[in-house]
Amino acid sequence: MLAAPTAVSAVSRMSSDTQPIVLQLGDVVTVSGAPIGCIARTRQGVRVLDCRRLGKHTGTYAAIVSGRGVLVARYETERVAKVVFSARHQIRDTKTCR
Repeated sequence: MLAAPTAVSAVSRMSSDTQPIVLQLGDVVTVSGAPIGCIARTRQGVRVLDCRRLGKHTGTYAAIVSGRGVLVARYETERVAKVVFSARHQIRDTKTCR
């Protein structure tokens, strides 16, 4: 479950001289005006950015992005999510789960 931002306190608009924001594990970011948030965490020993809708999860989706690829999961309940799509970078094969 995502919580309010803690370690990331300021996010600047992207411009030609803007440096990327580097997240540390546990940092949370949200998007102004959108009910989504992401947390930097590990999943199976790999550092990922785990993004999902804020608030109730049942019936919503999460995207987990890593240097390996992306997983999309759909929440069946507040605590249980099923992977419905996966893809790996540089590999044309994708998997859609039913």
